[in-house]
Amino acid sequence: MMTNRTPLETLMSRYPCTFNITPEIDSDAKLREVQGKLKSEIQHPGDDTVNDIRNRNLLTWIEYKLGDLRSAVQQNEDVIRMTNSNDMVSLGNRVFLLKEKGENYDSAFQSLKALTLRPDAGKLMGTAKADQAYSYARIGGPKNQQYAIDLYVEALQIEPDNFHWKFGLGLALRRSIHKEMARSPEFRMSFAQRVKEGARVLFEVAETDSQRNLFRKRAYGELAFMRGLVEQQKDIQGGMSVKEIFRNMTKVDLDGKAKNIRE
Repeated sequence: MMTNRTPLETLMSRYPCTFNITPEIDSDAKLREVQGKLKSEIQHPGDDTVNDIRNRNLLTWIEYKLGDLRSAVQQNEDVIRMTNSNDMVSLGNRVFLLKEKGENYDSAFQSLKALTLRPDAGKLMGTAKADQAYSYARIGGPKNQQYAIDLYVEALQIEPDNFHWKFGLGLALRRSIHKEMARSPEFRMSFAQRVKEGARVLFEVAETDSQRNLFRKRAYGELAFMRGLVEQQKDIQGGMSVKEIFRNMTKVDLDGKAKNIRE
């Protein structure tokens, strides 16, 4: 995904962080749009600490890309403090930021490298990949959604029962069937395959996540939205049995399921 790497980019290629994602971006206006949404969500984070960390990591990179190095550094420092220096992505981002500031980054890199030697290094790596997937998905567009799908799949190979990542995968698949990108050649799976896989993953979250009603509720909500999208695009359903995919539930049925779950 990267060409003509600098020595630092080559060094950091083994450590997933926001500064080594390579999203397709149409314009700075798109980054500013995402920036505004992230700032709003950070002001009202709710109880989803994972998403708050992801939002701050992505905002760090966006602030840097838009030329505000000072704000990027502050965001990065906030995340590192929040995560007690246990987050691979924010530590990786710090390495790049120190380089941009013209400062020595060896100590920061050694702190990052130390995470890969811990007993839970696999989970930390999965978390970093899922963080990158989230960033691609939030930036949007067919190519970025495909990157998100790939990275969520890689993360789930490390920790198959992580419902946060499963929901992220289901959401990326649901986004991929929006009318403006449903026919895009950027996706390796067909429209029909993405609908089937997205519904399968979201039903799995909705029916088996016993820890977080938040994800169960949101999964049913996304299934309802997906059901509506599929109904609007009957010309490219590819002979699917839509009733079977959605367990004989209509959009109204799925919305009802979501409303009946308390967070």
